[in-house]
Amino acid sequence: MRIIYTLLLLLITCYGAAAQGNNQTEPKTKEVTETLKHYNQRYHVLQDNPKLKHGPFTMGAAGWRSEGQYEMGKRSGLWSFYGWRDKLEYKFDFTTNQEVFADRKSDTIRNEVKVYQHGELVKTKVGNRPFYFGGDSRMFFFLGKNIRYPIAAQRARVEGVAVISLDIDEDGKASNHEVVKKVGYGIDEEALRAISLLPNEWVPAMIDGKPVKSRHYVPIKFTIH
Repeated sequence: MRIIYTLLLLLITCYGAAAQGNNQTEPKTKEVTETLKHYNQRYHVLQDNPKLKHGPFTMGAAGWRSEGQYEMGKRSGLWSFYGWRDKLEYKFDFTTNQEVFADRKSDTIRNEVKVYQHGELVKTKVGNRPFYFGGDSRMFFFLGKNIRYPIAAQRARVEGVAVISLDIDEDGKASNHEVVKKVGYGIDEEALRAISLLPNEWVPAMIDGKPVKSRHYVPIKFTIH
């Protein structure tokens, strides 16, 4: 009889703890909509702390959009990044720090990048290349809005692709911008100026889910229309 009574008490205790856990409610949030200079965004924040994002998040403009989730101020779970005509470009899981999907050319799928190891750049296999938060379409949309075609290049009818290298650190901050493929006629300087204006919102390369500092390259095409 004492054994049965003990078991009943144990079951009641376990049930009470489970019920208490189930009664925990999600924090109250409110929706915020912002119209910024080059894009719009809609997200949720805590009612008692409006600076802390929590819940669904979307951002975008003509030609690109992104959607995902925040949990207590941090990106969480699966995020999707779309480009022109709402084509899916990239998926990334911010909980596991893993690339889920990438719409890339075949020669870039190997995810080999130059990673800093003991101060030296070493070509290394990574889980994901560094990428701009919002996707390539967001990045090139911003560059397109800010680039001014050099007068000298226009007069000479010069077109081409300037390639900029930059370091992306573990916190997603860019530095050491440098022109590594030149075109001339002021195009190189303009490409460097424009990409230096890009807000520091990079997602770093990852190895085994941990961020690493790496070297990244951005080609910027100049075409006269």
